Amino acid sequence: MDSKKDNIFDIYNNYLDVFNQDKLYDFICKYLIEDESFINIVNDIIAPKSLKDMTLEQRKFEFLYFLHNGHRSFILNVIVLKYLAQKFEKLSPNFLDGYWQEKFKKLHNYEI
Repeated sequence: MDSKKDNIFDIYNNYLDVFNQDKLYDFICKYLIEDESFINIVNDIIAPKSLKDMTLEQRKFEFLYFLHNGHRSFILNVIVLKYLAQKFEKLSPNFLDGYWQEKFKKLHNYEI
């Protein structure tokens, strides 16, 4: 693995440049903050206390905290990417015709 390429994910330097954290927060608040499956994953991995029992405003505050904590923010970005990738995969037949569906399936052949 080329360590130079991995520098963009240095948790204390350029990693936050990869994803706009303000836009990620807005996206979470608009689409994911009330999604039970997503909340269960976050609860299991990075939440110090249960998000299920919180009001919407309390959850928003917690997600701000997650995004301002280097380690939690890094993991939250990965959770969102994995979660959305799985959703896209499940919904891909609704958006892709047969030709592009076959191309899309080829992604499983690649290891990054």
